[in-house]
Amino acid sequence: MNTFKRILNTIESRRCQPNVNYLRTIYFNFKVLNFKDALKLPIYIYGRVKFWGINGKVEFRNTKVERGMIKIGVNSDCFNIPHKSGYIALNARALIIFEGKAIIGVNSVIRVNSDGILHFHKYVYLGSGVRIFCNGGEISIGEYSQITYETVFMNSGYHYIHNTENNSVHRRTKPIRIGAYNWIGNRTTLSGGCITKDFTIICSGSIVNKDFSKIDDNHLMLAGVPAKKIASGLKRIFSPELEVIITRFFDEHPEKDIYKPEKLIIDNMAELEKEF
Repeated sequence: MNTFKRILNTIESRRCQPNVNYLRTIYFNFKVLNFKDALKLPIYIYGRVKFWGINGKVEFRNTKVERGMIKIGVNSDCFNIPHKSGYIALNARALIIFEGKAIIGVNSVIRVNSDGILHFHKYVYLGSGVRIFCNGGEISIGEYSQITYETVFMNSGYHYIHNTENNSVHRRTKPIRIGAYNWIGNRTTLSGGCITKDFTIICSGSIVNKDFSKIDDNHLMLAGVPAKKIASGLKRIFSPELEVIITRFFDEHPEKDIYKPEKLIIDNMAELEKEF
């Protein structure tokens, strides 16, 4: 009976996980990469991810190009209905840069318009339903940063605003620069002008549209509409092994609400890298 239940659990899991779509994988790699890199099929397309105007380019920088190092359309967080879709649009003169492995979740949307640059540093994770709209300019996501489900990046309002009092029109596009080791909570909106420091935590549902890089404090926590600093000295634990240890402690000590480690916690990022 236990074996039968395990088989059923495996079937359930696989039905919720899109498979590699080899036809779309081959098409996308040879459409956006130079021929030498395309032969290695470094970008895997899963499920029914759609393409809309693929006229831009993808480049790999500062990394060895390996088969399947970029996964687009995987259901890794189970926070979205897995209809196994999403789409990618790359206009002419649009560019996506990868500096290492990356995961882009199921139902996500990536749209880079002409002269836009979308820059993923190494080991960037995007949860399901994340939407990135790069209308020219640049959106950059720092290494090891994790973006949770249904977060929106939009570096432009797409329309110009006329200030009738001084007869002026401002630029409609500003860069978005996310530091390394950031943790961005679900359904956050990151607008043009958003700049964060390394090891920043952004709470769910926030709207971030300012430069927080000049704040003296480190390990910031941001929250609100619009977001502001609500705390410092707080760092997300990335190590899966450490999470298991801490979870076990709380399971074994239900009366306690605080875990005090014997020494300073240092993430072993090699553990996280295995998830990619």
